[in-house]
Amino acid sequence: SAATFTFSTARYRIRGYDDENFVTLMNGVPMTDLAAGRTLFSSWGGLNDVARSRESLYGLGAANYGFGGIGGVFSIDGRAAKQRKQLQVSYANSNRAYENRFMVTYGSGILPGGWSFSTSISRRWANEGYIPGSFYDGWSYYAAVEKSFGKHSLSLTHFGNHTMNSRTSPATNESFELAGDHYYNPNWGYQEGKKRSANNNNINVPVTILSHEWEINNRSSLETSFAYQAGKEKRSGLNWLDAPNQRADYYRNFPNFLIYSITDMGSQAQLTEELRNLIINNKNLIQLDWSAFYEGNRSQIDTFGTTIGYKANTIVEDRVEDNHSYTASTIYNNVWKDRWSFSGGASFQRQFTEYYKQLNDLLGADFYADLNQFAEQDIRYGVDERQNDLNNPNRIIKTGDKFGYDYSADIRRSIIWAQQQYTGDHFDAFISGQVTATNFKRIGYYKNGVFPLNSYGESKKYAFDNFFLKTGLTYKINGRNYIFGNFATGTRAPHFDQVFISPTNRDQAQTDVKDVKIMSFEGGYVFTSPRFKAKAVFYNTDFKDQQRVIRYYNDALASFVSLALKNIDERHQGVEFSLDANIGKGLSLTGVASIGNNYYTSRQLSGTYFENIDSLGPQDELIYSENYKPGGVQAAYTIGATYRSKKFWMAGFNVNYFDDIWVEFSPVRRTVRSVEGLDANSQQWADILRQEKLKGQLTIDLFINKSWKLNSKYSKLSRNTFIVVNLGINNILNNTDFRTSGSENLRLDNLDQSAGTPTEKFATRYFYAFGLNYFASITLRMN
Repeated sequence: SAATFTFSTARYRIRGYDDENFVTLMNGVPMTDLAAGRTLFSSWGGLNDVARSRESLYGLGAANYGFGGIGGVFSIDGRAAKQRKQLQVSYANSNRAYENRFMVTYGSGILPGGWSFSTSISRRWANEGYIPGSFYDGWSYYAAVEKSFGKHSLSLTHFGNHTMNSRTSPATNESFELAGDHYYNPNWGYQEGKKRSANNNNINVPVTILSHEWEINNRSSLETSFAYQAGKEKRSGLNWLDAPNQRADYYRNFPNFLIYSITDMGSQAQLTEELRNLIINNKNLIQLDWSAFYEGNRSQIDTFGTTIGYKANTIVEDRVEDNHSYTASTIYNNVWKDRWSFSGGASFQRQFTEYYKQLNDLLGADFYADLNQFAEQDIRYGVDERQNDLNNPNRIIKTGDKFGYDYSADIRRSIIWAQQQYTGDHFDAFISGQVTATNFKRIGYYKNGVFPLNSYGESKKYAFDNFFLKTGLTYKINGRNYIFGNFATGTRAPHFDQVFISPTNRDQAQTDVKDVKIMSFEGGYVFTSPRFKAKAVFYNTDFKDQQRVIRYYNDALASFVSLALKNIDERHQGVEFSLDANIGKGLSLTGVASIGNNYYTSRQLSGTYFENIDSLGPQDELIYSENYKPGGVQAAYTIGATYRSKKFWMAGFNVNYFDDIWVEFSPVRRTVRSVEGLDANSQQWADILRQEKLKGQLTIDLFINKSWKLNSKYSKLSRNTFIVVNLGINNILNNTDFRTSGSENLRLDNLDQSAGTPTEKFATRYFYAFGLNYFASITLRMN
């Protein structure tokens, strides 16, 4: 609970694990995007009342509803009969990502005749959230019907979340200083007096699940589900052709860049100060200039082929993921003896996702040209190389048209798992295994001008067969003291976007593609009594042979670059402590500490691949990454107290501290080339190679809850009726200096050492935690 809610302020990740190490099931169906391994939480965002019906397993233990990942497995039951019998209406107000939320949920319970119905709808919205220039508008919907007949039940569940919201971006220290705000957001600007964001999400990927449950007898059951998910995720952003970089926070537009562009020190200092004062007195200079975009697009009539009109220099584009996913899953449970139980299951998932760009807004122009803007500016290129699609050269693009790239990921995954558990007087034990078969391929629909031979058509199919084994033993010293140990080992297939280096324009893949090897152990002590509970856990997990692809823009080459990393080995180890003490008279105390030590254990290898040049950069270049830390918070602590009154109200607080916060390091800066020519004793050498550790931070949260049962005042109410009020205030000290994360810029200029520290030109970007923020709700519930 602390990891999920209290620590979320700091973007805390449980044990430092990526999302792919956790499995979430909905009605027994894995809710996983196979291309990236991420859980599709957005599909049920806003459906809080529905998602409460869930079971959770944290870590490597045994669950009877799935094998899970090394981080855990979470099962949400969205079937109608599993929802609470109620009518609930609530309104919430907040100053976070959204300001308002309205939600209505109805559950019929099991009616005579075996029917059950449940539905929920909610809306969350804000004209502007906590971050300037941000907005939010989300509609969530859910409907389920279930029929029980004898030992069988058949249910149909449909849910989704259509959300449109703006994205925020990390920024540099210089940006924050000029804006005078740690929540500077470069993605918006004024258009006709109103704030408009260029970087927005528009997501709607609903899910439909048909489930059948068979209670074979009082010891065994079989649940089978079929799911279909289809919808689009659109992420908008600016694009430009025959125009300079249009981003509001482009580094060349900021004062620090003058250090590198002006050699005369006197002029440099004067002009830098003048530009700094100019921006400080007119903050709009570091926001998007929508008027300039429109004026630039209509400045002159252009002729392109046979088309005459205003050709757009700047546009808003959508990067679209059009997803279609089919899943079949079955889970069998059997208690075949008083002390023995067996669980097992199988699933098959087919995901077909098309990725393409779509023109969102011409910004006053008449058309746009489907040309490679970076190949356009290179005099080495001819007409063919400039084409995004040689099958349709010099194509005129208008609003709603596809352009740029168009390809699909065709992915299939089959899983079979089984688990045997024993429960004894002094020992509990389990052993479980899972076998997985995964294959995928890329299908290209455009023949790219730079890569005409390997961009169009089907790629090679990549196939992986993997296994995983988990086992655990718990020794019950007595009824209150337990010690336990769990162990897991196995392999996992790399994901589609970890294998293909640049799928937007070709099917080139990583060299020497390997399975990820994982070995994990956790052990600990548990004490439980009526008034006091405590737990202490040690864990150690090793990942070997991971792969990753990072994409960035290289100024010197005027080209996007894909950096293909391999031989990535990681160790995640740490200790976790938790306690819950019932002091008496309604007062309880809680405490949680998660102290991690996550670091890379190998020297990685990188290959450089140019996006707009058909040639390779350095291959198998050594990255001196050993002992560097993954980015983020590694140590989190909270102490809390809660008072529960007999008059149906409660109040409490948490004091939280976050430490060992590391900036994500750039592999480019950990090569021999990055410090070539520098003095090993110089400040430049140290600045390039050191990894930044951010300052530890303290926050305090408060919460209050009060409920009233209306039946005691209004006896004519036929159902139990309650009004519940909740108020939560986070970061009550308004600590706005809390940098939760950061990432080094992948670009580095160490050529002009006289112009200052090389890392200043391409500076690190940071995210800050919200200052004081709150969430208040009032709920009417009829049971």
